[in-house]
Amino acid sequence: MRLPWLKEKNGWLLPWGEVVTNPLKAQRLAEELNEKQVAA
Repeated sequence: MRLPWLKEKNGWLLPWGEVVTNPLKAQRLAEELNEKQVAA
């Protein structure tokens, strides 16, 4: 899953509306969401 980048917020938008500015956290969350999608 790719998280959309928000220039205004200087961060990534998560599916539930939260914005993450830490690239490591954003990547980890994206990987977790990928695993959940595969399992679903």
